[in-house]
Parts: sequence; C-alpha cells; structure tokens
Amino acid sequence: MHDVVPGTESRVDNVNQGTAPKKHRRTLAVLASIILVLLAAYPVAANAFLAFGGVQKAFEGTDTVAVQFRRAWSFWPGRVHVEGGRVTMQDRNVQFALDIESADINLDLFAFTRRTFHATSVRGSGVVVRFRHRIEHDALGLPFVAALPPIPEFNDPPLREFGPPAAPLDEANYNLWTVHIDDVDVTVKDLWMQMMHYQGDARVVGAFRLRPAKRLWVGPAELEFRSGSLTSGPYGVLDGMRGKLTCKVDDFDVEPVHGMEPFRFISARLELAASIASLQVVNFLTEPSPSWDVQDGSGLIDVDLAVDHGVFTPGTRLAYRTGHVGVQNGQLPFRIDGEVELVATGSAEQPGGHLRLAVPRGSLVLATSKRKPPLLRNVEVELDTSNLDVTRDFPLVQSQARAENIVLPDIEWLDDLPFGRPHPWNFKGGHGHIGGGVTLHQPSHAIDASISAGFADTTVTTEKAKITGSADALVTAHVSAARSATVKGRVLTEKLEIATDGATATLLARGIIDADLALSPRGAVIGSVRAESGEWIGDVGSSRFSGSQLSGTVRFDPSTVTATASVEHLTSSTIGACPWAEASKATIAARIDTPEEGDPHGGVLASLQGASVRWGGFEARLAETNVSTNWNSATITAKLDSTNLSMKNAGGAPRGWEADVKTIALTADLALDKTSAHGPARLEVKSATGQVGQTKVNGDVVAALTLRSPNEKRATAEVSGKIQARNVALTTKTRTLEGWWANFDLDRAHFDARENFDLSGKIKAQFRDGLPALYILASEDEIPGFIPTLVPLEGLTLDLGVERYCRWTDVQILDARGGPFAAEGRVQIEPGETRGALLLRLAALKPLSLGLNFVEDYSHAAPLVGSGWLATHLLPLTSAATEKHDQRCVPQPPKCP
Repeated sequence: MHDVVPGTESRVDNVNQGTAPKKHRRTLAVLASIILVLLAAYPVAANAFLAFGGVQKAFEGTDTVAVQFRRAWSFWPGRVHVEGGRVTMQDRNVQFALDIESADINLDLFAFTRRTFHATSVRGSGVVVRFRHRIEHDALGLPFVAALPPIPEFNDPPLREFGPPAAPLDEANYNLWTVHIDDVDVTVKDLWMQMMHYQGDARVVGAFRLRPAKRLWVGPAELEFRSGSLTSGPYGVLDGMRGKLTCKVDDFDVEPVHGMEPFRFISARLELAASIASLQVVNFLTEPSPSWDVQDGSGLIDVDLAVDHGVFTPGTRLAYRTGHVGVQNGQLPFRIDGEVELVATGSAEQPGGHLRLAVPRGSLVLATSKRKPPLLRNVEVELDTSNLDVTRDFPLVQSQARAENIVLPDIEWLDDLPFGRPHPWNFKGGHGHIGGGVTLHQPSHAIDASISAGFADTTVTTEKAKITGSADALVTAHVSAARSATVKGRVLTEKLEIATDGATATLLARGIIDADLALSPRGAVIGSVRAESGEWIGDVGSSRFSGSQLSGTVRFDPSTVTATASVEHLTSSTIGACPWAEASKATIAARIDTPEEGDPHGGVLASLQGASVRWGGFEARLAETNVSTNWNSATITAKLDSTNLSMKNAGGAPRGWEADVKTIALTADLALDKTSAHGPARLEVKSATGQVGQTKVNGDVVAALTLRSPNEKRATAEVSGKIQARNVALTTKTRTLEGWWANFDLDRAHFDARENFDLSGKIKAQFRDGLPALYILASEDEIPGFIPTLVPLEGLTLDLGVERYCRWTDVQILDARGGPFAAEGRVQIEPGETRGALLLRLAALKPLSLGLNFVEDYSHAAPLVGSGWLATHLLPLTSAATEKHDQRCVPQPPKCP
C-alpha cells in the first residue's frame, strides 16, 4: 500500500471530478454523431430502398398484395411521399386495385416487423379504386361480366379457382400482410365497384384495417360525392351526384361469416341526390331478362339510407321520381307518361319498412294500341314489411293497391289487351272507369278489396250475350285466411239492354242490384242478392213482356236457396203489337233445399192479380190466380186456384159468347223418370155460367186426367181421362133445362203449346140427351119448335176425332147416336168461317137420310142420300186439312181494343 503525499489528495479529487463530465460529453457527442449520421444516411438509405424496389421485394412473399409506384421519397423516418402509387390485392373471393396520383403517408415502421403495413396518416389526391368479385365459371358470357372493372394484374374475366377452398390459415402459418390505415383524407376521381363506375370529384376520410382472410375493421370512414356521374357498362345510371356515404365496420372475424352476414357488423348512411339518366341499366344488370325490358325512366332520386349493424333505421328514405317509364315485352309493351314516384321508408311507429309506388297523374300507353289511353289518377301500390334486417328475408305484412280513378276515354282500348286472345269480349263505343283498392294481409294471406267500375254508352259483346247501355258497380270483398269470403256489392244501371240468341231484356229506368254474400271454404254460399228496377221490357222469341216495377230477392243458406220476386203492371204481347196478356201484379216465391245427404227438393208459390188475356176476338179476365208447386228428384206436385174468371168472344163459332167461372182448381201429382213426367191431374170448375146469344147456361165441370210430358219438351203433353159436366142448367128465350149432364172420354189426346195451343186426339162423349142443342136450334128458328119434344135424342153418344192447329179446329164425327138417329160427318172451324158436311139417318131405317152441307151462312140439305154423297162432300174438307198442315203456322198477333 502506497503512502499518499500530504497535500495531494485534493488535487486528485479535482482531477477525477473534471474527467467525468468530459466522458459524458463524449458519449453524448458520439450518440449525437451517430444520430446525425443516421439522419444524414436515412434519406439516402430510405430513398435507395424506395428507388431500387425494396418495397416491392418486401411483398414478394405473398401473392395477395402487391405495391407499385412511379416514384417515392422520404426525408424523415416514417413519412413518405408517393407519386403514381398502385396497390393490388386478391383472395379467393375478391380482387382489388388502388391507384393514387400523389400522397403523403406517415408510416409505423416498426409495424413492418409484424408484416403489417400501418399508415398513421394519409393525405393524397387523384385516387382510383377498382373492386370486383371473382365469378363462377357458369357466369361466363353474361352481359354484366363485361361491366366489371378491369385490373391488368389479374386475368379477365375474374374466374374463381377450381377445386375446394384452401384450409383456413392458422396463426402459426399465417404469412399474409395486414393493411392498417388511419387518418385518411384523400380526393377520389374514379371509383369502380363491381358493375358500378363513379367518375367525378369525391373525397374519402377515415380509417380501416384488413387482416386478409382473418379480420376487418373500418371506422368510421366517409365518402363524399361532390359532383360526378355513375355508369354501368355502356349505360348511364346517375348524373350530378352530390352527397356522402359514411360507414363504420366493427372489428370482426371474416372466416365464419358468409353471404349477407357481414352486414351485422356494418353501420352506414348514404345521403345522395342525383338525376337518373335512364333505367335501361336495369335490363343490363338483370340479363338474361324474363323477356322484358325497362325503357326511359329518366328522373330524380333522393336517398337518405341508414343501416345500423345491418338493420335499416326508421329514418331511412329513398325517393325516385320520373315522368316517363316503359316496359317492353312480347305480350304487353306499355309506358306510363306523367308523374311516377317510388318511395321507400323505414317506419318510425312500428318495426318494418314501407315501399310505395304511386302515379298521381299519368296515362297508360300500349305500344300496340292507337286508341286514347287510360288516364290514371292517384294510382298506388304499397308494400309493408316487418323486417328491415338486410341479412334476412323481407316478409310482407301487408300489400295494397289503390286507384282513385282510372278513366277509359275510349273503352275499345280494352280490346287491344293481349291477354286471353281471342278475346271472349268485344267493346264498341262509349267510355268507362275503374277505381278502388286491394289489400293483402301477411302472413295470413287474407284479402280485402273495394272496387268500383262502370261503363257508359257502351256495347259489350260476348259469345252468348250482348250488353248495351250504362252501368256502375261497387263491390267490397274480404277473403279470410281460411279461404272463406264475404262479398258486398251494388250495381246501378240507367238504361241497359241485355240480348242473347233467344231473348232480350231492356231496363228503361234505373236498376239496382245489391248483394251481401259469404262463401265458406267448402263452397257453401250464405247471404242475399236483391234487385229492383223501374220500367223494363223483355223479349223472348216473338213475345214481349214488360212492367213498370220489378223487384226480387234471393237468399242463400248453407243448404237452402229462397227467392221472391214481384212485378207490377205486367204485360205480354207479340213484338210490334198491342199487349195480349196483362196483370196488375205478379209475385213468385221459390225455395230450393240442397241437403248434404239426399236429393235436392223445393217449392214455388206464384200469384197473379187482375190478370187479363186477349187473343183475336177472345178476352178473359181473372181476379186472382195462385199456383203452388213442390218437387224433388222423383215427383212434382202442383196446384192452381183461380177465382172470378170471366170470358167473352166477339168472333169465331159460336159468335158473341160470354162465360163466368167463380172458381177453378187444378191439381197434378207427377212422377219423374229419365224420359218423362207422368201422373194424375184433376180439374174442378165450380159455378160456371155462360151465354150465347139469348141462351144462358151454367153448371160444374170435373176432369180426372192422366198426363205424360217428355222431359226434353215440357211444352207438350199427352192427356187421357174423363171430363164430366154436372148440374147443367140451360135457358133459352122460350125454354129452360135443368139437371143436364155430359161425360167425355179422352184417348191419348196430344197437346202442344210451343207456338199456339194445339191439340189432337179422339174423344168419346155421352150426353143425357140432345136437348141443349135442340133448344138452341129451335130458339134460333133453325128447326121447328116441336122437334125437341118429339125427338129429345136421349142417350146421345158421339165418337169424335178432334184436332186444333194454328187457330183452326177440325172435328171428325166418326159416329153419333141419339134416340132414333145416327150421324157422321166433319166440321171445320177457323176465324171468320165454319164449314162442314153431315149425314143424318134413322138408325132403324138407313135409306131415310138427310145430307147437310154448309159453309158459314150458306147451307144446303139433300134428302135420301147415302155414303157416296158424304164421301164426295168430305173431299174438300180432307184436302183443306192437308193443306193446313203443309203451311207454316205463324202466331197471330192480338187485336187491340
């Protein structure tokens, strides 16, 4: 151990204390020198790195991201100026390219060590973006492929790779670069996303981070459209675009997310105003189209769409307005000229959204029609959905279509509609209208509808009918979820004519039809239909019916249909002639039962009040007539009751007769089979009185008959049975007869009422005596007055052949016997003339005979004649009968009083 020289300790301490600061200063100087060297070397090294492809080489390890630039420099660590920069990126699903003319970028250099491109600030201009999805091979050739943005670094078209998708990258093998950019503020001049190409002035601010195939984050970012246009392929979409798009994407894992699921992490808002150049882009984007094309559609669009994690917000709104839009297709090419609005909004009152297509004013023009088009007034279609989540379907909760009024200035325009050709209808002249609304409720599928329609001064022709005039209808309907339905409606007519092949109905005053019906899912109808009209005319064949008031009601129950109708001042006539039948009032009531088990059955009640009939010189009046009928599949039961029948005849034979009947009762009970209706009928005539000249007669008539009518010809019948006259009293100017009777047997008499009241058949008659005829002849001085007393013709019988055809009656007296006499011959009667030939003989001594030949007022008697005389005089009668049948029978019009 060395000894220290006294006095030197302080000098040593001072030396040590002086050298320490010098060492620190040297260290700092060294560090400063190093920093200065590094700062001086950084521009050289960094710019050399940038100039000689260092950045490009850094991304050579991956085929998903590539970076290019024309030139770049950096004079400060982490801050780079780039000109002509280009970044491309692709994965299995998408391809992307970004060009930027000039940019100043602040970089996190240490992030490069983690294979992350992290820009903490980006300022630039002249940005061009290209983004496209890779397509499946079966999409090749579709028109939209040509509208995808070209990216030279990748093949066109951008096809997906064959084979199964690669396995997801795990963290141990993950080698892709992460792109993380904050504080972006750049101007954009070209933005091409899929088929939509924006060109113009735009600005982007915001931030995002993409870890390919792993995670994505945006937020928030804003794209401002200052002025520009949007195209798709060769077609213009929007012009004069002004607005902005803001977007925020939560950080999420992209691997398990498919389809629309990424929208669950997206919140965005688009505010945009622009003009639409044309809707032809719709045809381009939907090719191959379902044989239709949209034309024109130029207009304005105003958008304020907001999405919160994939759900449209209540304030969302899209409005589109145009003055011309058309649809070109093979069946119905048309366009709408006028005001057309499409508005989509989110509902602030309840979950869901609302879509409305409206035409406040416009016209519907068919390309194939030269007629005046329909005029549309406040026509709307509205759709409501309960969901605004873009990741799910949009179920409809309600759909509505309304039209305040659609005017058809030329109703023949309907003939130009292509549906259902050849048309089952044809319109001629006039105009029409339609309006109302239809609502479809979801998910129940219930339907509510209210429709009004009408036509005026129009003729509508169908295959079976022709309708001329004016009519208006209002119908409301509801169809429930169970497919049951209710229908209420009213039809009003001013003057309407409905004509078919065999009938014509004309309403001369207002007519009303009201319906209130319900239809069950099984098809049962419940409700009623009521109709009434003023003056009307109906023509059936050559007959005409008319009335001053008509009303009727039909009611439907599940197994029953009931109907009532009444007519006032009912008249019937031959067309062009005066009425031949009238009634002050006619009513009818019917019921039809259709049980679930068993055959249908029903009944009809009808009545006539104040009825009268005129035909030629014949006239009949009835105070009241009632008819009731009940039927089922096997039988028909009918009953007729008439009171106070009065008849008179001014012509024919006998002339000038009158008759009154207090009551008439007719009953029939017919069985039905496949070919005919047949069964018994009974007729009772009580207190019948009549007068011919000065001869009066009264009595009762009872008929028990058997009827058979073919099913296909109900207006014809075969009748057989007995007719009895009882309690007959006769009074002439000199004689009175009481207690007389007569029996008539009909043997298959044939009746035909299709055109006239025609009949043919054989009749056997039996009389108490011949006094009624003898008394009448004696009172007219046709025979001596003592003949009835001398020869009363007791037990008189007649065997007759009777035929009535076309107002002509032919009676063949095959055999007549009474008292000591026998007779045979023929008598023919037609309006204005009676003719005949009779041969009278003594039954015990035939050579004693008398031949009587007569024509109207002329008669000739020939005594002691035989069968040869009768045969000669029957020849012209037989010839007349043959000629009569060869002639066409035309119904004779009645003579008016």
